[in-house]
Amino acid sequence: MNPILAELGGYPLAAFQDLKRAMADEAEPLHDFSIGDPIEPTPQFIRDALIAAVPATSQYPTAAGLRKLRVAVADWVERRFKVQVDPDTEVLPTAGSKEGIFHLPLGVLDPGAQRTGVLWGTPGYPVYGRGQRFAGGHSDPVALTAETGWRLDLGALERARLDDERGDASGAEIVADAARVILQRLLLDDIEHREPDRARHGVAAERRQRAGRVPPRP
Repeated sequence: MNPILAELGGYPLAAFQDLKRAMADEAEPLHDFSIGDPIEPTPQFIRDALIAAVPATSQYPTAAGLRKLRVAVADWVERRFKVQVDPDTEVLPTAGSKEGIFHLPLGVLDPGAQRTGVLWGTPGYPVYGRGQRFAGGHSDPVALTAETGWRLDLGALERARLDDERGDASGAEIVADAARVILQRLLLDDIEHREPDRARHGVAAERRQRAGRVPPRP
């Protein structure tokens, strides 16, 4: 068995789910702030679209995903972030953000190299630290603060920390930072969608400003 499994132990969020079940069995008051599951009903038009899209014969998807989906993703990224990406070489659908974050170090980290440090922001989901460990990296978590909008700011770190023998300002760190910013923007967009009254009064806009320079929605 991979010794990293014993080193990391159980998944932290699973412990919260076990605690939630135990409290529910004992009929204790429960306010679940652990994993962030939606509690709002899925709009009916989305459910209808999902049902209508189920083909008569279901088959496994291709490894790269449907090209029209990748094109749609690339078009959305350009509209939303003013960034052009190639749908054939720079877009890969995943079963969720955690799948992509976990597998990213496997592609950009060389466990046999001298520099295997990986910077990641905390607090954050456990997958940031766990993915790089399975890829042979050495974890170097960076504490995120409200002053930086809870963003991993590589420019604020000491150069020695980026250039030491176990870590460098490589593509892995930069891509991970960019992924965090995109996820922050998606979360803030979701706040505006679910809390339109607050958005109209500038609350969501203020959160967007604190999280970084976010371009207006087209």
